[in-house]
Amino acid sequence: MKKYARRQTLARLKILNAALRGAAHHPQDAEAIHDLRVAIRRFVQCLKVFQQFFDSRAAHKMRRRLSKLMDRCGAVRNCDIALDLLRESGTEDANLVDSIKAQRDTAEHALAGTLKRWRRRSIHKTWPERLQAPVRGGMWDTRRPPFDAVRRALPKLAARFFAAGNTAAAPKATPHMMHRFRIRAKQFRYTLEIFEPLYGLDLTDHLHAMRALQDKLGRLNDCVTSQELVRDNVQVVAALARRAERCETEFRAQWTRHFDATARKRWKAWLAGKAASELKKKEPHADFHPQARRSRIA
Repeated sequence: MKKYARRQTLARLKILNAALRGAAHHPQDAEAIHDLRVAIRRFVQCLKVFQQFFDSRAAHKMRRRLSKLMDRCGAVRNCDIALDLLRESGTEDANLVDSIKAQRDTAEHALAGTLKRWRRRSIHKTWPERLQAPVRGGMWDTRRPPFDAVRRALPKLAARFFAAGNTAAAPKATPHMMHRFRIRAKQFRYTLEIFEPLYGLDLTDHLHAMRALQDKLGRLNDCVTSQELVRDNVQVVAALARRAERCETEFRAQWTRHFDATARKRWKAWLAGKAASELKKKEPHADFHPQARRSRIA
């Protein structure tokens, strides 16, 4: 398992290094910033999932530095999302748009300066060595082959994920609770992706279901985040609030439809390595949205 953990982590570190250079060259490019944010999340999730195999102090330091970079990226990304929502909702106001663009320019300038400093670091060369450490106790049973260890651990992670989803989908759940679950959903999907080589193509449908769920939660979070940027315009705030209510309804419907008790049981059985014949579905739902907008699901 330690070899598998290191191989997956180094692969994500390589992608992160490329994304850093891409964003440093094009800090004005929304897609480059998006790719960097996704690369950071995937690498950090590897550090969390396999923490027993890495030096804890080095991993903590890496996560802290990347968290600060994520904040810089997020400031730019939030402005881009707010501008997109204004265009989509037909509530564009010239003064408001100019104000958000000015905030974006300021955030982009700060991000560009941060990325310039990151470019001087050879993280793909120095970080692997810093992470090396003796194996500690943790969630992974190092006495077992990787797939056996994974099939014992992932159903437990899935159970905690489903419990959190039930709480977030409850009628009295707040947008803040849904936001916290959105982060958990991302982390769970990135964890599943780590073990895609072990599960193979059967993982595809499960990841589609996760992406569709994140799409609903992402749209809700976009509305809530953008309200803060346009708080001085009552009309726009009200329009975003109505949109957020619709997103909440769509999320609850998505959860009820695709993650009911039967589906959750199938998920846990599948992650435990049950034969496909034992998990045959009656009729798969079609609302997976594999082409959902990248900004909502990555």
